[in-house]
Amino acid sequence: MDWTNWCTVVRGRVGFLRRLTVSLKRCFSGRWAGAFTLLMLVMVALGDRAHAHPFEDELAGHRLRLTVFPDSIEAELLVEEPIPWVLRDLRAFLAGVAHPTAADQERYTLRRLAEFQTGLQLYVDGERQLWEAAPVTGPNGVTEGRFVVYELSLRAPLDPEQAELPIHLLDLNHVDLKVVRYIEVWGTSETDLRGCSLWSEPGKDWSGRWSVGAQTAEVRLMRRNRSGLSGIGQLWGSADETPQRVGPEGLAGGQLSSIWRVWWPVLPVSIAIALLGTLLLRGIRSDHL
Repeated sequence: MDWTNWCTVVRGRVGFLRRLTVSLKRCFSGRWAGAFTLLMLVMVALGDRAHAHPFEDELAGHRLRLTVFPDSIEAELLVEEPIPWVLRDLRAFLAGVAHPTAADQERYTLRRLAEFQTGLQLYVDGERQLWEAAPVTGPNGVTEGRFVVYELSLRAPLDPEQAELPIHLLDLNHVDLKVVRYIEVWGTSETDLRGCSLWSEPGKDWSGRWSVGAQTAEVRLMRRNRSGLSGIGQLWGSADETPQRVGPEGLAGGQLSSIWRVWWPVLPVSIAIALLGTLLLRGIRSDHL
């Protein structure tokens, strides 16, 4: 970032804090306004890595990247809450604290992360499966524009021996409030995710774009193992095990090596020609004997 852009960012942040202080003084006493401004200053200072949704500030934003492996499922969840929502909730959380500090704000953030983890419910083969959360190692609960942004990395095991597993994901966070959602589904060459509810309706694909409404509040899909095809692909090169985004076709874009993808459409014809050639050679040899 050059000096001009840096100055622009700083002026924007200072202007935001001034407006925030005025709003706080209207809502809280002078003591509370100072404390809350201190906590929000900590959030603002750490907020460069977040990406808030581009819509009005009366909507919460939920970004979800769901990655399905043969033996596990991972969820990268980013929750964006309008700052006024956070201030009201933070005030209630700190009601018994005489002099709030940045440590109290961190304690509040950890509580919110736990609530978001609980609110993203996972069911595998009809049974509730609890998430394992990655440790919080960096800044979290930081501001980006008009929002406070929280990030979670969640993981749950799947039975790799079961050929087909129905998976049901239910987002109960902000269930009584306005929410805009953005969901992506990712998979590898070993997973077949055709029939996901995000694109089960003909001509509709709710993945990879923002949407408001209940159509993206839950995701249903069937994880099918494709280890056989993956093994065939490895004979012709190397199957791409890197997760790739999946769409209505339900298969990762690099499920087989490029050589295998080129040969697959003409393979039956190639086999037939090879067999015919073998028979002709045998006939010629028989005539010469």
